[in-house]
Amino acid sequence: MGKRRILVIGSQCDALPRLSFLPKAAEDLYAVMTHPDFGGCEPALPKGGLVLDPTASDAKDSIREAFAQASEDDAILFLAFVGHGERADPDFYLLPRNAAWPPDSETGIQLAQFIKELHRKHSYVDGLVVLLDACHAGVGAADAATRWVSELLGIGPLRFEFLAAVNHLTAADGCFSRNLADILRNGINAVGGFPVGERVRCEHARQFLVARCPNQLPQLPAYNADEALYLSKNAIYMRNRPPWFGTSTASEVERLTARFQPTPQLEQIVETMDQARCVTLFGTAGTGKSTLAAALARPEITAGKVPAGFVHAIAFMSERTTSASFADELAMQLGQSLPGFNAAVESFRRSLPAEEFNALDAFERLIGGPLCRITPDGPVRLIFDGWGSSHATQRALNTLASDPVLPFLHVLITARPETPVPPRAQSLTIELATTEDLRAYLTRRRIDPASHEAIIGRAAGNWLVAQLLADRVAADPARDTAALPPDLAALYTEALVRAGAADSDRWRTVLRPVLGVLAAAGVGPVLPLKLLAAASGDLGGPSRPTPIHDVLFDMRGFVARSAPGSENEQVGLFHKTLADYLFDASAGPFGIDSEEPHAALVWAIDALAPMDRHDSRDPLHRYAEAREALHLWTLRHYESALDSIASRRSVIPAENLRRHEWWFPYIEKEFGVDHSVTLLTRRKIANMTSDVGDRKSALLLHQKLSLDQERVLGADHWDTLNVRNSIAFLTAQNGDDETALRLSKELLPDAARALGPDHPLTLTIRNNIAYSLGKTGDLRTALRLAKMVLRDRKRVFGADHADTLRTRNNIAQFRAQMGDYRTALGSFKKLLRDRERLLGADDPETLATRHNIAGWTAESGDHQRGLQLFKELLPDRERVLGAEHPDTLQNRWDIAVWTGRTGDRAAALQLFKKLLPDQEQVLGANHPATLNTRRIVAGGIWK
Repeated sequence: MGKRRILVIGSQCDALPRLSFLPKAAEDLYAVMTHPDFGGCEPALPKGGLVLDPTASDAKDSIREAFAQASEDDAILFLAFVGHGERADPDFYLLPRNAAWPPDSETGIQLAQFIKELHRKHSYVDGLVVLLDACHAGVGAADAATRWVSELLGIGPLRFEFLAAVNHLTAADGCFSRNLADILRNGINAVGGFPVGERVRCEHARQFLVARCPNQLPQLPAYNADEALYLSKNAIYMRNRPPWFGTSTASEVERLTARFQPTPQLEQIVETMDQARCVTLFGTAGTGKSTLAAALARPEITAGKVPAGFVHAIAFMSERTTSASFADELAMQLGQSLPGFNAAVESFRRSLPAEEFNALDAFERLIGGPLCRITPDGPVRLIFDGWGSSHATQRALNTLASDPVLPFLHVLITARPETPVPPRAQSLTIELATTEDLRAYLTRRRIDPASHEAIIGRAAGNWLVAQLLADRVAADPARDTAALPPDLAALYTEALVRAGAADSDRWRTVLRPVLGVLAAAGVGPVLPLKLLAAASGDLGGPSRPTPIHDVLFDMRGFVARSAPGSENEQVGLFHKTLADYLFDASAGPFGIDSEEPHAALVWAIDALAPMDRHDSRDPLHRYAEAREALHLWTLRHYESALDSIASRRSVIPAENLRRHEWWFPYIEKEFGVDHSVTLLTRRKIANMTSDVGDRKSALLLHQKLSLDQERVLGADHWDTLNVRNSIAFLTAQNGDDETALRLSKELLPDAARALGPDHPLTLTIRNNIAYSLGKTGDLRTALRLAKMVLRDRKRVFGADHADTLRTRNNIAQFRAQMGDYRTALGSFKKLLRDRERLLGADDPETLATRHNIAGWTAESGDHQRGLQLFKELLPDRERVLGAEHPDTLQNRWDIAVWTGRTGDRAAALQLFKKLLPDQEQVLGANHPATLNTRRIVAGGIWK
């Protein structure tokens, strides 16, 4: 799936004059087609994809093997031949080294017939591109067009493009191959007045070959050739690299502006954006909001109405857009368009204490914080299409649109008229297209003027309708314009009929499964092709890429694709109105029950990206993170939806908090304010608020939750008691150890009575009381109580339970704090052996035990031994936790301290000096440890 394979055959023919341009022309073409920056193809054969001077038998074997392997892998196959060719009407033969004269099927290759026979056996080749540089190549192209279309209809179409060097005449000097390689290596700027985007296709190359080889007329028959059958990445495009180059936005910008017609409103938008911080572009469906937004990012197509470099980043929002994916997309673009931005991202990351940085979400880490650290030379302009479609990004978008700390930002958002927008945003309304605008658009697209009035009348100022009608006329110029569909629904109905939906079997087994899944997935190129294939197969439709790509071609103009022909291809419907049409049985004859495709997507996600193995680096899992819970919620599988929300965790704690906060109103509305699921979600939000470091807010959330839990669940319910325990714990974390101790003491009898003395929560509360007593200075009582907890935890959980080990650690700490170093160190050493056995040598708790042993060894008077243990621990902490982890920095601090205490004060001072900048970057300039180090360094002495 998603592979591009190439076989290039360059061959002399012993019976004919030698060709001076071989083998170099074949070698150069193979080199550019396999170069990762250009053609990006893999060799079609295990032994390689370049075959020189083969016999007819060897050449056929190579083609046969390449075709079979491409079919097995659902790969696109590129087949190139550079050498002799001969016509024997109506047949055409390629002439390998041992070809006879005149040619026959034994020593020559009758390419059209040979490929037709291969396709009958291996019908899952995901598209074929033939590049033929030989005399009379156009005869072979015409023969192929006949045989591969009419004679293969019964077994499934072969999508192909056949670029031949010449028509029925002779070719010369390898002009075709040499210039094709040069074109692909250097790129193409524009063809027919329209810029060529990220990929060069055969139709683009042919225009240039006509000019470069004036004595030849290249031929290009094709059938169902889609955008995946491109020849090469466009070198000119790659050199210019717009901000959105290489991002998921690129395909949408190109698709939306492929036939763009500049309008006067562009100039108004540019002027307004320069004057206002935030501009909202309102318009109903089909008025061209997204196209205008995309055009602002492509000044070269706007006839001078948009200045070069006007836009620094553009994003298309959908329900699939998460705050993390939004931040990643924006950061990639700003990193290419805004000088100093990438450095600001790194500088911002290093400037914050680890705890503070961990509390930030992806937007604050990658966008908001870094933008506050740069001073650009001029305005920075951002465009967001589809404001309001992604609730997960609203907070971030509001910040960008109105934050007074970012005065250089100018933001344009597009939205439906009913969408709430940021305060103080200046609004512009997109008016319906004028007759003049539509006529200019149709003229630029070279639509027959006789069709203009019919198109303009039906469009009624709607750009979407005008574009789709123009597409229909362009595809069938002889059509009677009076029979054009009158409105959008009729256009969609006609498109489905044209794709074969009138055949009930094809609708049921092919089109309905694929289109239903796309409608459920969301608008734009959002659904990974692998998930589409699996979900379609679950509905009884096609489950392999090749037949799915056939459907996408049949629905061309109505689907959006990103990275077509690659392993990372994503697809979707081109517009929300089509999804609405498909899911509305009253809108036409092809209504679909929405539950079936939603259920199929749930099944596909569970099969290919299960929630219990979530990996946010995988595109399938990223889709699941954004959409699985929505699919499940639509199906009213609420418990599974909640499982997905909980399981699809981000590595960024704040993202998990934002996710639960976004879902909470839906949960509360569905279940009610007092339902256990609602209360559980509140508890998760409170806990996650603590996880991101906002302990004061977390304490307040727990306190409010506790009141409602006691009212709804009762005072003796485990959840009620557990939240009370969290309140005591957070009270201690907020610095009030005395109150925390009191709360735990008040809680203990209630927990023991309601849950029993041996319940894990009861034992945890007892452990917390002992710990708090130690914090408040009553070490003897703390030690006595901890020993009692240890005895009961061993009895209930066993000696190897993690909680048992933690109580043993507390006991050793209390003994050390009381000055009983010998007993404490003995306890720590036994604990270390058990933690190494149970947790492993690299577990953070194991490393913490080693740190305690080093520290108390030094405190007991054996300074040199303690220092040595700290030094032995440091590389392991750096390896396991990282050089910037607070525990690692603490380890360096201890080494500096005990280096000084062992007498080498000069060395200690140097260690403090090296430590200080790292503490400032990781912990922050005002952290107590940083301030302490700064005092030592400033004083020039160690005390």
